Amino acid sequence: MKTISIFNNKGGVGKTTLGYNVAASLSGLGYKVLVVDLDPQCNFTIYSIGESVIEKLWEEEEPYIPDIAKGRALAGEAKFKKILSKPRSVHFILKPIQDGSAGFDELIPPLEVRENFHIIPGRPSMYSYENTISSRWNGVVGSDPLSIRTISAFRKLAEDYSNEYEYDFVFFDTSPNLGAMNKVAISTADGFIVPCLPDLFSLYGVKNIGAAIAEWNEEFKTINYVLKGKYNDELPRAQAKLIGYLIYNAKKYSNRGDNENEWDLAIGHYKHALQIPEAIRASMPESALVDLENEYVDLPIGNTAIMHTHNTLAGMAQSYKLPMWDIPSYEFLDEDDQATVRGNRSDYEVTKYKYQFFVMNMLARLGDEHLERVLSYADEVFQDCYDFIGSSNKATIRSLDPEDWVNDERLKDKLNEFLEEHL
Repeated sequence: MKTISIFNNKGGVGKTTLGYNVAASLSGLGYKVLVVDLDPQCNFTIYSIGESVIEKLWEEEEPYIPDIAKGRALAGEAKFKKILSKPRSVHFILKPIQDGSAGFDELIPPLEVRENFHIIPGRPSMYSYENTISSRWNGVVGSDPLSIRTISAFRKLAEDYSNEYEYDFVFFDTSPNLGAMNKVAISTADGFIVPCLPDLFSLYGVKNIGAAIAEWNEEFKTINYVLKGKYNDELPRAQAKLIGYLIYNAKKYSNRGDNENEWDLAIGHYKHALQIPEAIRASMPESALVDLENEYVDLPIGNTAIMHTHNTLAGMAQSYKLPMWDIPSYEFLDEDDQATVRGNRSDYEVTKYKYQFFVMNMLARLGDEHLERVLSYADEVFQDCYDFIGSSNKATIRSLDPEDWVNDERLKDKLNEFLEEHL
């Protein structure tokens, strides 16, 4: 199991759309995925679950959030056991740790979004857990058990659920800030991904992230030194590690000519996109880049696979709580949306292959075991993708070149072998 945080301290970069569709793509490729929504804004939860389901879940939890032990006593064991038998929010699950009380005897079930894709929903009250982390931070160095239990809770949750449900990946969806909760979520995960808009604000956002990571890694280095490995099970890594960045939701250059560039970006976006790797190298500590092959620091994950804006596709998908590629086949589309979707059917459906290519590039960065699994099914993905493009009657789809969606050299070799053999 790998734990991954998707993080940018700037809002509005499309983090929720990215996370949802990456999780859906992974599940479609046969991986089992859990997303833990740590963001008090709960955007991932809102994207994934119907409002009536969320409202009922939060309402049922309400008596227990102020003081879970007291709420349990007032409810009685029979009623409380029923509460524990259904999916609950991440704040409810972590509340015993926050209150310093005993945990639950059994694992609370996650909520199924679709096959192989589960979520532990967020809750607006989760903001208070950040205050708890801050107040107990100094206690970690003093080996205080409750403090260590508090900052290792996210990692422990991921491991407990993976052991029970055999997840391949657990994603932490984070809020857009550099606070204590993100410090823990990012530092105790196996790695983090930074989605960037290619603009000035994202560029400075990357610099801020790098400065924060440098500070966090030094803090955890001190903690590990003081504890001398005593709590390795609770804090197995505790160093933020970059998996890579991607350019997301960028404006595509509409004219061909002298200003054309290899990423087909609008001139202003291209200018800022080229500065992102430099900002990463200048601001990120070596400890965050040590597991990342040198050339992959400079390359956005998946190259242009999902680089360009989805325009209205993302909003439509969110409104139906589906991956973009499933919208055209959804049988309950509103009548007002049917004509719009029908006219752009292939634009929706091709996103399936774009996200699969992105996911394969991402997985290739996680080590040989993950690369080998990717290579075992890559030909099938390639074939389906080229069949779709070749059968399209839309010129903009037929002009797509999946070779532009690969920048992992090993995956590129696999694609070249496929093309030589089949096309």
